[in-house]
Amino acid sequence: MELLFKKPSNKAIKAMANASFELGNRERSNEYTKLAEESIKSFTNHEHSRVLCSGNAAIMVAMSNMKGPVMIPNQGGWSGFIKMAEFLGLKLIRVPTKMGVIDLKVLKDHIKQNNPDSLFITSFAGYMAEQPVKEIYEICEDHDVILVEDASGSVGDPQKNLACGDHAHIIVASTGYPKIVNVGSGGFISTNNVKFFKDAHYLIKTVKSSPVICAGLVEEIKKAPESLTKTLKACEFLKKEFKSEKNKSVLHPKKGE
Repeated sequence: MELLFKKPSNKAIKAMANASFELGNRERSNEYTKLAEESIKSFTNHEHSRVLCSGNAAIMVAMSNMKGPVMIPNQGGWSGFIKMAEFLGLKLIRVPTKMGVIDLKVLKDHIKQNNPDSLFITSFAGYMAEQPVKEIYEICEDHDVILVEDASGSVGDPQKNLACGDHAHIIVASTGYPKIVNVGSGGFISTNNVKFFKDAHYLIKTVKSSPVICAGLVEEIKKAPESLTKTLKACEFLKKEFKSEKNKSVLHPKKGE
């Protein structure tokens, strides 16, 4: 099923085309980058942001700051969490879930037992069910665990439950197809702790995105709330359709996305 509303808007395409004609103009390139970073901060409510070449690059930058074990859900996460941890030589700890959704008591017990440095989650477990991100953040805060939320599927949440810097130490996202903010490729990372960016300065410089992607992101992120709302409605429709068919079942039929 192709969701046409997730395609880049004409404004984004035009902005990217204009930026491509100006490649090599350092002053204009910096302008596109700054505008994109400001746009990201306005949506994540974080004080600092960077536009990178991919969502996986954002995960790598975030994880490069971690010194101890990395905790992830045992289901419903993103494969990039595992691959990047292995690449960086970090120990992985898997917390048991209910079909991808984190149980808060289980999480608290596992954090006490394993003392992880960070917890990486996606806003939606397997793109099927919303995680209790705010409550997860509060547990992480109480136990000095850095919460990293992959918000590729939730940027623009009107309720500010997801992709919100008020309850995530670091937010990462992909801006490739078919994410909520789709400019064909790229990604971003945001945080309130500028030390994360200072410590990973050279890596960020290595995996930074192009001004073309930045120009498109400035326009495309504006329609993130509408794109997310339509995506949730499409998922709700599909769940009802699958559930109504004979011998068909749906995971998390009453949960978002």
